[in-house]
Amino acid sequence: MKRAVPFLLLLPAIASAMQMTLTRPQLCDLSHRVVFAEVTDLETVWADAGTGGIERHAFVSVSDTVKGAKVDSLILDLPGGQIGEVGHWVEDVPNLMVNGRYLLFLAPNMEGDLTVIGGEQGAVRITKEGARIGETMTEALTSVEVCRVQ
Repeated sequence: MKRAVPFLLLLPAIASAMQMTLTRPQLCDLSHRVVFAEVTDLETVWADAGTGGIERHAFVSVSDTVKGAKVDSLILDLPGGQIGEVGHWVEDVPNLMVNGRYLLFLAPNMEGDLTVIGGEQGAVRITKEGARIGETMTEALTSVEVCRVQ
């Protein structure tokens, strides 16, 4: 006689498998572009193609290009956001903040637009020495030197 496994017991295993932990060299390999940038503006819009979803466009000013073609600015597509009282949030998509400085690991999405890869790992907040969250510029630069030689 088979014993039924309650569905709820499976949820933690499924949820924990959503995002893999990647090393910086792995993120570099998967990225088409790696940059240090500051978010200058965010725009939340209804997604194209009638999907009913919401997406954010992050406008970033690039201060240093570690991998890929050098550019001064980029527009990133990030699924999820809020318009009025309607919110749509997507797991494993970083929540970038205006005026925030980041080390960004980027690749094209299905539509060919640049997006952050690796979830929160792909958007490393650059902070001052002693901050509880993020990394200093020196720490972040050291961690991606492998990207520069690719």
